[in-house]
Amino acid sequence: PFANVKKLAQPQSPADGSIGKRIIILKNGDHPYHTAFNNAAKQAAEIFGMKAEIMSANWDVNIQTQQVAQAINEKPDLIIYCPVDQETSVTHLRRLYNAKIPLIGSNVMPSREGFQYLLSFCG
Repeated sequence: PFANVKKLAQPQSPADGSIGKRIIILKNGDHPYHTAFNNAAKQAAEIFGMKAEIMSANWDVNIQTQQVAQAINEKPDLIIYCPVDQETSVTHLRRLYNAKIPLIGSNVMPSREGFQYLLSFCG
């Protein structure tokens, strides 16, 4: 059902490499999977000369909503977004997209509508 989602135009890449770039990972909560994911993301960021900040919503959609607002204010180069729930993910993804921040969805699939805002998704 997601193969036919029409994607929206994505933010233009500055095409200037990874060094000095900053990503924010908005995770839904703490879990052994996320611990491994976070450690690998930090390690990969270091290898590529980037900084990775990780925020965990502790399975609380209200906390994640606050973190989305904080991430927009911080203007990172990329956000990896793992939603607490599919329903709220559309609102979060729309806000992040409208802020012109490239988005990669991760772990929990957003709703069909939410996919239009993503640069990519990894399971």
